[in-house]
Amino acid sequence: MRLRSPIPLGAEVAFLSLPASYPEPTSQVETVETHLSWVFLTDRHARKLKKPVHSQDVDFTTVAARRANCGAELQPNRRLSDDTYLDIVPLLLDASGRLRLTGEGRAIDWLLKMRRLPAARMLDRLILSGAATSEDVQRVVTRLARFYRNSAPVEMSGAAYREAFAKGIAENLRELRTPAYGLPGELIAGIGLQQRNLLEHRPELFDARAEAGRIIEAHGDLRPEHICLEAEPQIIDCLEFSRALRILDPADELAFLALECERLGAPAFATTISRPTQGSRRTRQRRSCSPSIEAIVPASEQDSRSGTSTMQRRATRPNGRRTRKFTSGWPANTANASHDPSGAAEGFRRRRAPQPGRRYAACGSPPRPTPRR
Repeated sequence: MRLRSPIPLGAEVAFLSLPASYPEPTSQVETVETHLSWVFLTDRHARKLKKPVHSQDVDFTTVAARRANCGAELQPNRRLSDDTYLDIVPLLLDASGRLRLTGEGRAIDWLLKMRRLPAARMLDRLILSGAATSEDVQRVVTRLARFYRNSAPVEMSGAAYREAFAKGIAENLRELRTPAYGLPGELIAGIGLQQRNLLEHRPELFDARAEAGRIIEAHGDLRPEHICLEAEPQIIDCLEFSRALRILDPADELAFLALECERLGAPAFATTISRPTQGSRRTRQRRSCSPSIEAIVPASEQDSRSGTSTMQRRATRPNGRRTRKFTSGWPANTANASHDPSGAAEGFRRRRAPQPGRRYAACGSPPRPTPRR
């Protein structure tokens, strides 16, 4: 039996938009709507309510499915954050038909509850304001290195790894040819040719990564707006709805972070991100802590055309799609988002179409349309 909430989504949103609805005192409630969720920001917490939507990638049409997705988001995100992803809490309907967050009642929906992060410390905001430093990025890389080092390898043959890359390249090229983007056909063809040539002529580079156990269940959407620079960097909002899209080589994931930093105006951070981080002797023997793209692409395959780093040009997604979510860093404040010319204010980002001349070959982006959170 596919149980659905007896209360319309609009009524749930209206209730959760009121400060009086919450057990903790709050001066206001800020609301953020995404393609897949409503997010409610109180002074100290963020709560996320999944929409009852159905698409190619997700089916949230039942209460059980929405609760399951909250769990799927909670556990993976705890790997790279501390005391941020707190709990899954019920939205209750009491005997008198009133909604409540505490006390007695029947659970008619579920929310993911988080600690609200300081918006001013999100890495995208710090880059845009010119306040981010290489030391800040190094702290992020150090935490990521520790995470990558301790992650269990995903068993995958070199042939399977290359096949996934090839499928991803084809899918991305189809997306890039979408007329609405207005990208030159020769640019798209050139990107695809470079990627396919590398796969065809240097298969041993990719095979070595897979066979050495470098492929892990990573973050899946590592962007500056998902990184909060507290005393210990908090890395949030991993790609929860598809484990397959989280199966990555850390070099791929780091390359994407470098690309996103460049897009925001900090290309120099690519050097910090790609610099190997030292680990224990045992770890260095087993797997490098912070594998740079140079581990895949040797010096003979590198160049500096258009001032674009090898890391950003060459890395492609083995699973194809880049999911650029509608919002990012949403446990942070989202006020005044519309006034930021980059579309990244207080942890909020609008979706962009790709821009002609940019080397979107890196990390296999941009994606075909996918659900936004």
